[in-house]
Amino acid sequence: MQEAVFYDAYGVTITNARCILPEQTYVLGAITSVRVDETPAPKSAAFLAAWLGAAMVAFGLLFGFNGNTGGFAAALVGAILVWGGVRDYRAARAWHHVLITTAAGERRALSSRDPEAIQDVAGAINRAVVHRAIAT
Repeated sequence: MQEAVFYDAYGVTITNARCILPEQTYVLGAITSVRVDETPAPKSAAFLAAWLGAAMVAFGLLFGFNGNTGGFAAALVGAILVWGGVRDYRAARAWHHVLITTAAGERRALSSRDPEAIQDVAGAINRAVVHRAIAT
């Protein structure tokens, strides 16, 4: 029987016999289930930086402009922290994973920040498993 290719992109190839991923190759008959999972983006450091920066801006504006240059410096550094914290908070993206279960257990087989690519790979593995079940 010739191998039918269900997916071939980003270094991932899914056929009716094998699931070839960048780190490991799985025999399709050994895969019992496939699911997609998500790890939320870490945003606490960016949130903390923005709040610390806002406090520094407030301190600089309230106490610093009475002829003392320290308040201006605190406000400036605080504004930079607010800008960086907000930018990093908005830019944070979650990790998406393909989890494959075999007789040996569940393993995170592929990770990406692109949810569409992960959904495509998981869908291709599911189609290949179904195709294999129908063909036998």
